[in-house]
Amino acid sequence: MKRYMKKTRRQFPGDTPIYKTPAAESRQPGQPAGHPFAFRVLIGIGLPLCAALGLHAVRAGLRIPCLFYELTGLYCPGCGSGRAIRALLHGHPLQMFSCNCMLIFLGFPCTGILLHEYLRIVFPPLRLKPVYIRQRTVAWIAAVLILYWILRNIPAFSFLAPA
Repeated sequence: MKRYMKKTRRQFPGDTPIYKTPAAESRQPGQPAGHPFAFRVLIGIGLPLCAALGLHAVRAGLRIPCLFYELTGLYCPGCGSGRAIRALLHGHPLQMFSCNCMLIFLGFPCTGILLHEYLRIVFPPLRLKPVYIRQRTVAWIAAVLILYWILRNIPAFSFLAPA
């Protein structure tokens, strides 16, 4: 393949990888790229175990109180997420939407990105490329979350509060 025909991903000024492998930056020629084996095993076993325990706790109905709500009496953007996940696990999508509607719009895409990065770190032979998110996108997500945080605490927008 000729050099000028090689397809590469266009880099934008605001592109930053979610997680940049420190081993890849500091490796010497001849050393394999990626994370040490012990780190990959720890992440490969520990993360699914924590996720399974968390899902079991949510499914069993154990409630983790929101410290922000306990201290201020105001709802944070994550309030109702545990109930929303429990409703989803029990097959009630409308109840999930009433508990925390932002979980659908931001929670599931973020879970997909985190799963991709998990597979990239734990299984290097898959040769998955890192996920790049523009800084502008991160700023928009932060703005939407802050707006959601403010609106769900205003009485006129009580439909955004967890049910």
